[in-house]
Amino acid sequence: MIGFSPDFALKIQELRSCLFQKFYQHQQIAVHNKEAEEVLGKLFAYFKKNPEKALESAVLDQPVEVSIGDYIAGMTDQYALRMFQQIGS
Repeated sequence: MIGFSPDFALKIQELRSCLFQKFYQHQQIAVHNKEAEEVLGKLFAYFKKNPEKALESAVLDQPVEVSIGDYIAGMTDQYALRMFQQIGS
């Protein structure tokens, strides 16, 4: 099997640990992640109640929730925030 040398694998693991502690799980990042979850959750709920607003080009052979998720995933951050503000956060 192909893999990293033990020394290099250890350095990669140290880097991953550092990134998780100082970036991915940092308190300020966690706050922004929570805010993003709220925005995305409310957008999803809105489009679930109002699918005609999001599903003009929906794929008909997949569940509506998948089409809504695809629609939201295609939004830029700024567009999602504007839409969130428009629907009445």
